[in-house]
Amino acid sequence: MSTPADRRRAQAARNQANCKTIWGVASTYTLRVNCDNDCNFIGIVHKDFGSKDEVTMVITKVHRDHDVAWRALVRELSRVAAECDAAERELSVLRRDLNVTEI
Repeated sequence: MSTPADRRRAQAARNQANCKTIWGVASTYTLRVNCDNDCNFIGIVHKDFGSKDEVTMVITKVHRDHDVAWRALVRELSRVAAECDAAERELSVLRRDLNVTEI
């Protein structure tokens, strides 16, 4: 049986995998929920370039609850990563059918 810490680690690994599917494997990504005044929460993904420089990759809409904002961020990453996977499969079929290596 998994512990809450095990589930958090597994979700963090899925989040990183989804980010890498969407934006590339060459970076690491920081996911967090920011709050402006204890009543407006937004989920954010930053791409880390190995220094103090980060680029914001996605921001969710404003939510009234931290957990709701986090779930919205995770749900959006999962959805977009699935779309990227589907597009890559379609591209692979096109490459095969057209007998080309790059499109």
